Amino acid sequence: MGRLITPQKPWILTYVGSGKNIIDICREKNTDINTVLNECKVHSIDPVEVFRFDPSKHKDASTHWILRYIHSGKTIKDIAEEKKLEESEVLVALTSAGKQQADLDFRKRKFLGLDVGTSKLLRANRVDGKLNIISQRNAFIELPSDTSTLRSLTRQKVNYVKVDDKLYLVGDNAYDYGNVFPYLELKRPMANGMLSIEPGALPVIGEIIKALLGTTEELDSVCAYSVPAVPVDMHKLVQFHTDVIEGIVKQCGYIPIVVNEGVAVANVGLEPYDLTGLALSFGGGLINACLMFKGLSALQISVSHAGDFIDEMSAKDIGVSTIQMTALKESDVIDISQTQTTREGQAIKSYYILCIKHALFEIAKYFNASTEKPHFQEPIHIACAGGGVLIPGFSEVFEKEFNAMDMPFDIAKDGVNILDDPLSATSLGCLIEAELSGE
Repeated sequence: MGRLITPQKPWILTYVGSGKNIIDICREKNTDINTVLNECKVHSIDPVEVFRFDPSKHKDASTHWILRYIHSGKTIKDIAEEKKLEESEVLVALTSAGKQQADLDFRKRKFLGLDVGTSKLLRANRVDGKLNIISQRNAFIELPSDTSTLRSLTRQKVNYVKVDDKLYLVGDNAYDYGNVFPYLELKRPMANGMLSIEPGALPVIGEIIKALLGTTEELDSVCAYSVPAVPVDMHKLVQFHTDVIEGIVKQCGYIPIVVNEGVAVANVGLEPYDLTGLALSFGGGLINACLMFKGLSALQISVSHAGDFIDEMSAKDIGVSTIQMTALKESDVIDISQTQTTREGQAIKSYYILCIKHALFEIAKYFNASTEKPHFQEPIHIACAGGGVLIPGFSEVFEKEFNAMDMPFDIAKDGVNILDDPLSATSLGCLIEAELSGE
């Protein structure tokens, strides 16, 4: 009669709830990280139940950065080399985020981020783990709908929308034509950060978004899109605008997720600062602000004095078309931190300063009135994004105006940071939200 053998308890189970990290376990068992994780996999044990980490005790162990690699197809070694970390540090971040190595495997499911801006729309996605950004001007021009015009547009492969008896030239092409032919009025399907009442606005913005997103047949594909916060200096809600964009995204086959624009910028710009600070998006229609403390939003507002306001008011003062003033503002020849010698330059500088002052005043007023405001024990960082920050001299003027105003919080030394790619920040922040939603 054979001897009864009691099945041996898997050694990995002895570490469940022990509070030991993966490095301690490897040393005790005289093995490597992959062996420990494989032992978890073999016995269907979630590594999170074994490893209890305090991310604050580990270098750069932020769930936000590691989650960008979920479904990227990159290995632990690839990520470690890219982030200049030890492989063990990558594992610490991965498991503290509740993920496993298998979560890095590439999946066909699509995730997109869409920045629905007043002047531009941008789409962000990842291709083979690399960030891909595509943009289109959020603009249109009405043209005669005669046969000759249609033939010309078709020959030049120019995007247009035909609604009833009207013909609309859309996107980048509309902006290019508007610069060459000033008599053609360049219009926007959005105004003040939301859908315009302009006839043709809805089909035009639908065409631009559909061209950017394309259509998908992949189940559970997600598109997170940006919407502004409710403006504090004008009576306007965002619900209708939000619902319209949601409907367009659904038509493209995606699950829509709405993301506040300030939060999207904070996801990117405040990541190096433990997601704490003030994120500002200087757009064409609105300036959006999000005050955040350790990933929790304490304030989300927008103000109406933004890029379009600068263009329109300075154009009226000088007596030129708005599109000409827009082109001058975007030409990089005007530094708003310097003395201006032309009427055009002085007008742009004056209205830029006015907009910055107005935004800071409204932020301070709203923050002081809030009953749920955080108490910042240390000076905070400010992350600035959007097309409005691209003008030379912006950071110098912003910091000067901030210091001149009685703000309810202090900024750190060299705390005003212009993002490396300020135009893509909102779309990337939305993409992060889309990817997080799939976990």
